[in-house]
Amino acid sequence: MDIDSMKNFIEICNNGYNVTKTSQKINITQPALSKMISQMECEFKSEIFLRRKGKFVGLTEAGKIIYNRFQEIVNIYNILFLQVQEIKEGISKHIKIGISPKVLEILIKDDIYKLYEDNDIVIEFVENDINSLIKSFTEDKLDILLILSIDQLDSSKYYSNRIASSEYVTIMNKSHRLAYKDKIRWRDLENMKIAIPTKGSQTYDMIMDKINNERINPKHIFTVSSDKILLELPAKDDIITILPENFYDEYNSDSNIIIKRFEKSEYWNVDMYISNEDRQINSKVYYTFNKLMEIIDKDKERKN
Repeated sequence: MDIDSMKNFIEICNNGYNVTKTSQKINITQPALSKMISQMECEFKSEIFLRRKGKFVGLTEAGKIIYNRFQEIVNIYNILFLQVQEIKEGISKHIKIGISPKVLEILIKDDIYKLYEDNDIVIEFVENDINSLIKSFTEDKLDILLILSIDQLDSSKYYSNRIASSEYVTIMNKSHRLAYKDKIRWRDLENMKIAIPTKGSQTYDMIMDKINNERINPKHIFTVSSDKILLELPAKDDIITILPENFYDEYNSDSNIIIKRFEKSEYWNVDMYISNEDRQINSKVYYTFNKLMEIIDKDKERKN
């Protein structure tokens, strides 16, 4: 029984016991996977899968034990592999940090240089859209991930830490007709001009979901990539910009621009992710993860 067979078995279980689906995902033929299962059951002298009408529908009690032990073995193997690679790479380590657009500028732009103080670590920041970043991270092409909070990553494989949380607010001219309200309802945006970040950002997706779910029909929706321009728009027109409050704190200097909170709050939450394997072996990646946390925490203390 080799490590690849263990990984393939785990994949079958994680894909609903569907051998066809698993074969397509891991690029191994279905007959090869079926043969592997037969060999496993022969080796353990026990049926591993529950069967119904010729299809796998679950694990037997023996199969459950095998699945749990295989996960432990594969995890230990992956940690061992990382440790050997760290030794092999010697003093130099190239670390890639995937980050959502705007996050770097808002959270750590002032002290980012401190990450480069360690001569034995080379840091590369990779900005991309959220789906591309997640794909690269789960394919081990990125070492650390900084993105708006998601539920897509398996907590048994990845460790996360919240590094920022900011309430979404409406930003408007103090002469705007909604400026008198204490709190803004999403329904108040009916037939209003609103400005939001461009398509492809998680903020855009969140706002558009709210608009569609509430069946709101704004008069115009302006999408702008520059946060500074988004904050300048309310000064020149009866436009309402929607952004996290910390963007307003960072960029706004116009006394005629005010913020109004939503009646039902939504939050811009940023999490930082690392593999549990890197965390367990206390790797240079984990050292960089903690260094980044320290920089962000000090930056927040200074701003407060």
